[in-house]
Amino acid sequence: MNVRGKQVPVLVAYRKDSGYTLSLVFMPEVRATHETFEKAVQKLRQAVRHELENTDTGRTRLDRVLWAAFSADFRMDFQHIAFESGPLRIDGLLAVIHFDVAGERYACLPMLDALVVAMGGLDAAARAERIAARAQAYLRERRKKQGEAFEAAHYLAQRSDSCMPFDFSIHVEGPTFPFEGGEDWFAELRGTQDFKGRVELPRVAQELNDRYP
Repeated sequence: MNVRGKQVPVLVAYRKDSGYTLSLVFMPEVRATHETFEKAVQKLRQAVRHELENTDTGRTRLDRVLWAAFSADFRMDFQHIAFESGPLRIDGLLAVIHFDVAGERYACLPMLDALVVAMGGLDAAARAERIAARAQAYLRERRKKQGEAFEAAHYLAQRSDSCMPFDFSIHVEGPTFPFEGGEDWFAELRGTQDFKGRVELPRVAQELNDRYP
């Protein structure tokens, strides 16, 4: 399967100490950093290929392929949050990516491990409250697990951050099944190339006519 000409959202963040960091919104672990924007784009393209090129659509990888191929109209904005988490006060901006699927509205928080929040039929104020509640719960859990190593700035955005469309093409291998091909897979169950329904059927099912004549 070829995933060609896909256009997915990418979060673009610039920091003076590290340069440009580009990451896939829905797969933020696929990222690239460089002091120049052009090199960061090239490295991101390489990272996408390394992560997904020639992979297969097996059960353990299918979710990543689907997210990589997911594309929807999106809109980015920022939401301010401020709350206490133990002795630490977290105060800053969340990057929020809004998108619709099948008429339903969702919000993705790409800097919070691409946490997706269902908006349902909520109004703007209620949506903001739900996003804040989910973000606070996530950050409190992160702080609890990381302890003194927790850095709130790692999860917070700056006004200069932006979201851009990113085009890429990859090749994804389809799954292979042992019963594909010219040979009858029923016959494989007993090691013969001949297939006779009255012989094979009891091995894989029941003939109800035998039970209820």
